[in-house]
This record gives sequence, C-alpha cells and structure tokens, in this order.
Amino acid sequence: MIEDFKKLFITKEGSDVFITIDDRAFPAHKCILMARSPELLKAAHKYELQGLREICEYSISDNLTIKNATRILLLAERYNAKLLMENLTLWKNPTHHYIYVYSSVNMQLI
Repeated sequence: MIEDFKKLFITKEGSDVFITIDDRAFPAHKCILMARSPELLKAAHKYELQGLREICEYSISDNLTIKNATRILLLAERYNAKLLMENLTLWKNPTHHYIYVYSSVNMQLI
C-alpha cells in the first residue's frame, strides 16, 4: 500500500485538485487530503495558507458525525477555524447536538 501511495505521489496520476501557493501549483488527491485534513489544518494555520485551510475546513465539515463532533469542535477552536465553527453551528439543527457537544467540550476543558 505504501508503494502505491508513493507511485501516486511521484507520477501525480489521478490528482484531482491543485494547491496553489504564490505562483506554484501542486497537484494533490482529494481523498488523501480528506483523510489527512486535521493535520493539514494545523499546517495551514501555522504557515497561514488560507486556500489549504479552506479546503481542510470544507473536508472536515463533510465528514462531521456525532462521534467526532467534540474532537472537531476542539480542532476548530484551537485553530480559529471560523468556517468549520459555522458548519458545526449549522449542523446542530434540528436535533441540537451542537449544544450537547459544546457542553461536553467545556467539561473536558475544566
């Protein structure tokens, strides 16, 4: 499997998105970006890469579940991910899971 990923990286085969920094475009694979979004969000925050940050926030939002909502909320707060926070807020309707998630985060931070 590692060799398969290495081949994709080297050949750029199947790349379906480009990450542009200044005047350079780097081919990437959405499925790999989605799988690594929390780590990439951290890097995007650290190096102030707004385009990558937005891709990560959208990807993380698309994979939001009740099981990972608390972890994602902490991630959003840690990296000031406004889009992700907004999506968490919208996600609460109609069952109001966000209120429960937020209160569990406050309990965890005490």
